[in-house]
Amino acid sequence: MNPPAPNLDRKGKRNLPLILALILALLFIIYALAALISAFRNEEISLMLGLWYGAIIGGTAIAIIVGTRKERAAWRDELKKEDQNKPRILERAKELKGQRLSLDRQNHLRKVLPLYRKLPNSLKPKLEERILLFQEIVEFRTSSKFKTEITQQIKDIISAEACLLTVNRSPTDYLHLKQVELWDSPIIGPEDFSFWNKSPAGEAGRDMVRIDLRHLEASVNEGDDNYNIVLHEFAHVLDFVDDRIANSIPVSNDSNEYAKWKALLDREYPKLKKAHRKGLNPVLREYAVSDFYRGEFFPCATESFFERSVRLKKEDPEIYYLLKDFYILDPAEWIEGQ
Repeated sequence: MNPPAPNLDRKGKRNLPLILALILALLFIIYALAALISAFRNEEISLMLGLWYGAIIGGTAIAIIVGTRKERAAWRDELKKEDQNKPRILERAKELKGQRLSLDRQNHLRKVLPLYRKLPNSLKPKLEERILLFQEIVEFRTSSKFKTEITQQIKDIISAEACLLTVNRSPTDYLHLKQVELWDSPIIGPEDFSFWNKSPAGEAGRDMVRIDLRHLEASVNEGDDNYNIVLHEFAHVLDFVDDRIANSIPVSNDSNEYAKWKALLDREYPKLKKAHRKGLNPVLREYAVSDFYRGEFFPCATESFFERSVRLKKEDPEIYYLLKDFYILDPAEWIEGQ
Protein backbone atom coordinates (compact mmCIF):
# COMPACT_ATOMS: atom_id res chain seq x y z
CA MET A 1 0.00 0.00 0.00
CA ASN A 2 1.31 3.43 -0.86
CA PRO A 3 2.05 5.67 2.14
CA PRO A 4 0.01 8.82 2.70
CA ALA A 5 0.96 11.76 0.55
CA PRO A 6 2.67 14.75 2.14
CA ASN A 7 0.44 17.46 3.55
CA LEU A 8 -1.13 20.13 1.36
CA ASP A 9 0.43 23.17 3.04
CA ARG A 10 4.14 23.60 3.35
CA LYS A 11 6.38 25.90 5.33
CA GLY A 12 8.45 26.55 2.22
CA LYS A 13 5.40 27.49 0.16
CA ARG A 14 4.22 29.93 2.79
CA ASN A 15 7.62 31.67 3.08
CA LEU A 16 8.59 31.47 -0.60
CA PRO A 17 7.42 35.01 -1.56
CA LEU A 18 9.38 36.54 1.31
CA ILE A 19 12.47 34.48 0.49
CA LEU A 20 12.28 35.57 -3.15
CA ALA A 21 11.89 39.17 -2.07
CA LEU A 22 15.00 38.94 0.10
CA ILE A 23 16.98 37.37 -2.75
CA LEU A 24 15.86 40.14 -5.11
CA ALA A 25 16.73 42.77 -2.54
CA LEU A 26 20.20 41.24 -2.21
CA LEU A 27 20.63 41.31 -5.99
CA PHE A 28 19.54 44.95 -5.98
CA ILE A 29 22.26 45.75 -3.47
CA ILE A 30 24.85 43.93 -5.57
CA TYR A 31 23.78 45.79 -8.72
CA ALA A 32 23.81 49.10 -6.88
CA LEU A 33 27.30 48.46 -5.56
CA ALA A 34 28.44 47.47 -9.04
CA ALA A 35 26.93 50.67 -10.38
CA LEU A 36 28.76 52.77 -7.81
CA ILE A 37 32.05 51.05 -8.60
CA SER A 38 31.43 51.69 -12.30
CA ALA A 39 30.71 55.33 -11.53
CA PHE A 40 34.04 55.72 -9.78
CA ARG A 41 35.68 54.24 -12.87
CA ASN A 42 33.73 56.63 -15.11
CA GLU A 43 32.00 53.71 -16.84
CA GLU A 44 28.68 55.49 -17.49
CA ILE A 45 27.12 52.66 -19.49
CA SER A 46 27.69 50.17 -16.68
CA LEU A 47 26.33 52.69 -14.20
CA MET A 48 23.08 53.10 -16.13
CA LEU A 49 22.67 49.36 -16.60
CA GLY A 50 23.29 48.77 -12.91
CA LEU A 51 20.73 51.37 -11.89
CA TRP A 52 18.19 50.06 -14.43
CA TYR A 53 18.47 46.46 -13.33
CA GLY A 54 18.55 47.55 -9.72
CA ALA A 55 15.31 49.51 -10.15
CA ILE A 56 13.58 46.51 -11.74
CA ILE A 57 14.75 44.12 -9.05
CA GLY A 58 13.99 46.56 -6.25
CA GLY A 59 10.48 47.21 -7.59
CA THR A 60 9.81 43.48 -7.89
CA ALA A 61 11.03 42.91 -4.35
CA ILE A 62 8.74 45.64 -3.03
CA ALA A 63 5.77 44.19 -4.93
CA ILE A 64 6.42 40.72 -3.46
CA ILE A 65 6.77 42.07 0.08
CA VAL A 66 3.54 44.09 -0.24
CA GLY A 67 1.73 41.03 -1.63
CA THR A 68 3.02 38.86 1.20
CA ARG A 69 1.83 41.38 3.79
CA LYS A 70 -1.63 41.48 2.20
CA GLU A 71 -1.78 37.68 2.26
CA ARG A 72 -0.86 37.59 5.94
CA ALA A 73 -3.42 40.29 6.72
CA ALA A 74 -6.08 38.22 4.98
CA TRP A 75 -4.98 35.20 7.01
CA ARG A 76 -5.35 37.16 10.25
CA ASP A 77 -8.85 38.22 9.22
CA GLU A 78 -9.69 34.58 8.45
CA LEU A 79 -8.42 33.51 11.87
CA LYS A 80 -10.52 36.19 13.53
CA LYS A 81 -13.67 34.96 11.80
CA GLU A 82 -12.95 31.34 12.66
CA ASP A 83 -12.22 32.20 16.28
CA GLN A 84 -15.73 33.62 16.52
CA ASN A 85 -16.96 30.04 16.09
CA LYS A 86 -15.19 28.86 19.23
CA PRO A 87 -17.95 29.84 21.69
CA ARG A 88 -20.55 28.13 19.49
CA ILE A 89 -18.57 24.89 19.34
CA LEU A 90 -17.88 24.92 23.07
CA GLU A 91 -21.54 25.53 23.81
CA ARG A 92 -22.60 22.74 21.48
CA ALA A 93 -20.11 20.38 23.14
CA LYS A 94 -21.83 21.10 26.48
CA GLU A 95 -25.24 20.41 24.95
CA LEU A 96 -24.06 17.02 23.68
CA LYS A 97 -22.83 15.99 27.11
CA GLY A 98 -24.15 12.53 27.94
CA GLN A 99 -25.41 11.75 24.42
CA ARG A 100 -24.31 8.42 22.95
CA LEU A 101 -24.30 6.75 19.59
CA SER A 102 -27.02 4.21 18.97
CA LEU A 103 -26.22 0.63 19.97
CA ASP A 104 -25.97 -0.36 16.31
CA ARG A 105 -23.37 2.35 15.69
CA GLN A 106 -21.43 1.40 18.83
CA ASN A 107 -21.44 -2.25 17.86
CA HIS A 108 -20.20 -1.47 14.37
CA LEU A 109 -17.28 0.55 15.72
CA ARG A 110 -16.50 -2.22 18.17
CA LYS A 111 -16.51 -4.71 15.30
CA VAL A 112 -14.29 -2.84 12.85
CA LEU A 113 -12.01 -0.63 14.96
CA PRO A 114 -9.39 -2.27 17.19
CA LEU A 115 -8.59 1.12 18.76
CA TYR A 116 -12.23 1.58 19.77
CA ARG A 117 -12.18 -1.85 21.41
CA LYS A 118 -8.97 -1.03 23.30
CA LEU A 119 -10.27 2.34 24.49
CA PRO A 120 -11.15 2.23 28.19
CA ASN A 121 -14.90 2.12 28.81
CA SER A 122 -14.60 5.34 30.80
CA LEU A 123 -13.54 7.19 27.63
CA LYS A 124 -16.04 5.73 25.17
CA PRO A 125 -18.95 8.05 26.15
CA LYS A 126 -16.72 11.10 25.73
CA LEU A 127 -15.46 9.86 22.38
CA GLU A 128 -19.02 9.38 21.18
CA GLU A 129 -19.94 12.91 22.24
CA ARG A 130 -16.98 14.15 20.17
CA ILE A 131 -18.06 12.05 17.19
CA LEU A 132 -21.51 13.66 17.26
CA LEU A 133 -19.96 17.13 17.49
CA PHE A 134 -17.45 16.39 14.74
CA GLN A 135 -20.16 15.30 12.33
CA GLU A 136 -22.07 18.52 12.98
CA ILE A 137 -19.19 20.90 12.33
CA VAL A 138 -17.34 19.06 9.53
CA GLU A 139 -18.86 18.36 6.12
CA PHE A 140 -18.33 14.96 4.52
CA ARG A 141 -18.35 15.26 0.77
CA THR A 142 -17.30 13.23 -2.24
CA SER A 143 -14.91 13.92 -5.05
CA SER A 144 -16.36 14.58 -8.47
CA LYS A 145 -15.40 11.04 -9.52
CA PHE A 146 -16.87 9.38 -6.43
CA LYS A 147 -19.30 6.57 -7.21
CA THR A 148 -19.76 5.04 -3.75
CA GLU A 149 -22.40 6.11 -1.25
CA ILE A 150 -21.16 7.85 1.89
CA THR A 151 -22.71 5.73 4.59
CA GLN A 152 -23.11 6.56 8.25
CA GLN A 153 -20.73 3.71 8.99
CA ILE A 154 -17.98 5.28 6.90
CA LYS A 155 -18.53 8.60 8.64
CA ASP A 156 -18.39 6.93 12.04
CA ILE A 157 -15.15 5.08 11.29
CA ILE A 158 -13.35 8.25 10.19
CA SER A 159 -14.91 10.38 12.92
CA ALA A 160 -14.06 7.91 15.69
CA GLU A 161 -10.35 7.79 14.90
CA ALA A 162 -10.15 11.52 14.17
CA CYS A 163 -11.82 12.28 17.51
CA LEU A 164 -9.64 9.79 19.36
CA LEU A 165 -6.80 12.29 18.86
CA THR A 166 -8.79 15.02 20.61
CA VAL A 167 -10.95 13.08 23.07
CA ASN A 168 -9.12 14.60 26.06
CA ARG A 169 -8.17 17.83 24.32
CA SER A 170 -10.25 20.89 23.45
CA PRO A 171 -13.44 20.46 21.39
CA THR A 172 -12.13 23.32 19.23
CA ASP A 173 -9.02 21.46 18.01
CA TYR A 174 -10.70 20.96 14.63
CA LEU A 175 -12.03 24.51 14.56
CA HIS A 176 -10.48 25.26 11.15
CA LEU A 177 -11.34 21.92 9.56
CA LYS A 178 -14.23 22.33 7.15
CA GLN A 179 -14.39 19.23 4.97
CA VAL A 180 -13.50 15.57 4.76
CA GLU A 181 -13.39 14.67 1.08
CA LEU A 182 -13.77 11.00 0.19
CA TRP A 183 -12.38 9.39 -2.95
CA ASP A 184 -12.76 5.94 -4.47
CA SER A 185 -10.16 6.63 -7.17
CA PRO A 186 -6.64 8.09 -7.16
CA ILE A 187 -6.60 11.42 -5.32
CA ILE A 188 -5.86 14.40 -7.54
CA GLY A 189 -5.23 17.69 -5.81
CA PRO A 190 -2.68 20.42 -5.17
CA GLU A 191 0.00 17.73 -4.82
CA ASP A 192 -0.72 15.27 -7.62
CA PHE A 193 1.82 12.45 -7.45
CA SER A 194 0.50 10.61 -10.50
CA PHE A 195 3.58 11.79 -12.39
CA TRP A 196 5.64 9.58 -10.08
CA ASN A 197 3.19 6.67 -10.44
CA LYS A 198 2.14 7.04 -6.83
CA SER A 199 -1.42 7.14 -5.60
CA PRO A 200 -1.67 8.86 -2.22
CA ALA A 201 -3.95 7.22 0.30
CA GLY A 202 -4.66 10.59 1.85
CA GLU A 203 -3.79 14.26 2.01
CA ALA A 204 -4.34 16.85 4.68
CA GLY A 205 -4.31 20.60 5.03
CA ARG A 206 -5.53 22.94 7.72
CA ASP A 207 -9.12 23.01 6.51
CA MET A 208 -9.54 19.78 4.52
CA VAL A 209 -8.68 16.10 4.67
CA ARG A 210 -8.83 13.85 1.61
CA ILE A 211 -9.04 10.08 2.02
CA ASP A 212 -9.02 7.35 -0.60
CA LEU A 213 -11.55 4.83 0.72
CA ARG A 214 -9.83 2.04 -1.16
CA HIS A 215 -7.12 2.22 1.51
CA LEU A 216 -9.34 2.96 4.50
CA GLU A 217 -10.55 -0.50 5.48
CA ALA A 218 -7.15 -2.17 5.47
CA SER A 219 -5.69 0.80 7.33
CA VAL A 220 -8.11 0.91 10.25
CA ASN A 221 -8.93 -2.79 10.63
CA GLU A 222 -5.35 -3.67 11.60
CA GLY A 223 -4.76 -2.10 14.98
CA ASP A 224 -1.06 -2.87 15.34
CA ASP A 225 0.47 -2.63 11.86
CA ASN A 226 1.85 0.87 12.51
CA TYR A 227 -0.11 2.32 9.60
CA ASN A 228 -3.38 4.21 9.97
CA ILE A 229 -4.42 6.67 7.30
CA VAL A 230 -7.00 8.44 9.49
CA LEU A 231 -4.69 8.96 12.46
CA HIS A 232 -1.95 10.10 10.09
CA GLU A 233 -3.93 12.71 8.18
CA PHE A 234 -5.72 14.15 11.20
CA ALA A 235 -2.41 14.42 13.04
CA HIS A 236 -1.36 16.65 10.11
CA VAL A 237 -4.44 18.80 10.77
CA LEU A 238 -3.44 19.23 14.43
CA ASP A 239 0.10 20.13 13.34
CA PHE A 240 -1.26 22.85 11.05
CA VAL A 241 -3.57 24.45 13.64
CA ASP A 242 -1.12 26.60 15.57
CA ASP A 243 0.81 28.22 12.70
CA ARG A 244 -0.43 26.79 9.36
CA ILE A 245 2.87 24.89 9.11
CA ALA A 246 3.23 21.11 9.20
CA ASN A 247 6.70 20.85 10.72
CA SER A 248 6.07 18.18 13.40
CA ILE A 249 6.00 20.82 16.13
CA PRO A 250 2.25 20.86 16.87
CA VAL A 251 2.41 23.75 19.34
CA SER A 252 2.75 27.50 18.83
CA ASN A 253 6.11 29.29 18.96
CA ASP A 254 5.20 30.99 22.23
CA SER A 255 4.12 27.74 23.90
CA ASN A 256 6.01 26.46 26.93
CA GLU A 257 6.22 23.13 25.11
CA TYR A 258 7.77 24.49 21.91
CA ALA A 259 11.39 24.09 23.06
CA LYS A 260 10.73 20.47 24.08
CA TRP A 261 9.23 19.58 20.71
CA LYS A 262 11.99 21.28 18.73
CA ALA A 263 14.75 19.72 20.81
CA LEU A 264 13.23 16.27 20.45
CA LEU A 265 12.77 16.68 16.70
CA ASP A 266 16.32 17.98 16.21
CA ARG A 267 17.67 15.02 18.16
CA GLU A 268 15.40 12.17 17.06
CA TYR A 269 14.96 12.96 13.36
CA PRO A 270 18.59 12.34 12.33
CA LYS A 271 18.79 9.39 14.74
CA LEU A 272 15.74 7.78 13.12
CA LYS A 273 17.10 8.45 9.65
CA LYS A 274 20.36 6.78 10.56
CA ALA A 275 18.57 3.78 12.09
CA HIS A 276 16.61 3.20 8.88
CA ARG A 277 19.76 3.52 6.76
CA LYS A 278 21.34 0.78 8.88
CA GLY A 279 18.24 -1.42 8.62
CA LEU A 280 17.66 -1.47 12.38
CA ASN A 281 13.84 -1.54 12.05
CA PRO A 282 12.99 1.27 14.50
CA VAL A 283 9.42 1.57 15.70
CA LEU A 284 8.64 4.70 13.64
CA ARG A 285 8.37 3.75 9.98
CA GLU A 286 10.74 5.21 7.41
CA TYR A 287 8.11 7.55 6.00
CA ALA A 288 8.59 9.65 9.16
CA VAL A 289 11.91 10.90 7.78
CA SER A 290 10.91 11.17 4.13
CA ASP A 291 10.53 14.91 3.63
CA PHE A 292 12.75 17.98 3.88
CA TYR A 293 10.43 19.89 6.19
CA ARG A 294 10.20 17.01 8.70
CA GLY A 295 6.42 17.23 8.47
CA GLU A 296 5.84 13.47 8.44
CA PHE A 297 7.56 12.75 11.76
CA PHE A 298 4.65 13.79 14.00
CA PRO A 299 1.92 11.90 12.05
CA CYS A 300 4.01 8.71 11.89
CA ALA A 301 4.86 9.04 15.58
CA THR A 302 1.13 9.40 16.25
CA GLU A 303 0.45 6.15 14.40
CA SER A 304 3.09 4.35 16.49
CA PHE A 305 1.81 5.98 19.68
CA PHE A 306 -1.62 4.39 19.23
CA GLU A 307 -0.82 1.23 17.28
CA ARG A 308 2.53 0.17 18.78
CA SER A 309 2.34 2.06 22.02
CA VAL A 310 4.07 -0.49 24.27
CA ARG A 311 7.04 -0.80 21.93
CA LEU A 312 7.29 2.98 21.45
CA LYS A 313 7.19 3.51 25.21
CA LYS A 314 9.99 0.99 25.67
CA GLU A 315 12.24 1.97 22.77
CA ASP A 316 11.63 5.73 22.52
CA PRO A 317 10.23 6.89 25.87
CA GLU A 318 10.93 10.57 25.15
CA ILE A 319 8.74 10.48 22.04
CA TYR A 320 6.08 8.47 23.86
CA TYR A 321 5.82 10.74 26.88
CA LEU A 322 5.78 13.93 24.82
CA LEU A 323 2.89 12.50 22.79
CA LYS A 324 1.26 11.32 26.01
CA ASP A 325 1.30 14.90 27.31
CA PHE A 326 0.05 16.26 23.98
CA TYR A 327 -2.86 13.84 23.55
CA ILE A 328 -3.46 13.48 27.30
CA LEU A 329 -3.76 9.74 26.72
CA ASP A 330 -1.70 6.70 27.71
CA PRO A 331 -2.53 3.93 25.20
CA ALA A 332 0.28 1.66 26.39
CA GLU A 333 -1.67 1.24 29.60
CA TRP A 334 -4.80 0.22 27.70
CA ILE A 335 -2.98 -2.71 26.19
CA GLU A 336 -1.02 -3.63 29.30
CA GLY A 337 -4.22 -3.45 31.35
CA GLN A 338 -5.79 -6.11 29.14
